[in-house]
Amino acid sequence: MTVEWLEAHFNAAKHPRVRTRDKSTDQVFLEFSNGLRSRVPSGVVSEDTWVEYYADVNACLPAEKDEYFIDIALSSWGISQDAFITP
Repeated sequence: MTVEWLEAHFNAAKHPRVRTRDKSTDQVFLEFSNGLRSRVPSGVVSEDTWVEYYADVNACLPAEKDEYFIDIALSSWGISQDAFITP
């Protein structure tokens, strides 16, 4: 996958912090874009890089915020909670 493809499909407007008006759509988008671009100078995102990115996002949240992390991951990508299967 490329950073450009991911940026085109990332829906910052659905991010929980945008919905609660804590951050703007532009702020969330730039955080996402800068976070990925800093990891992949080539612009190609491997599966390992993708997992590491979201592991870092999750690590920044207190343990009791698991539901919030799930909301970030699903909402920003347009995935329904109904489609999510707990491992």
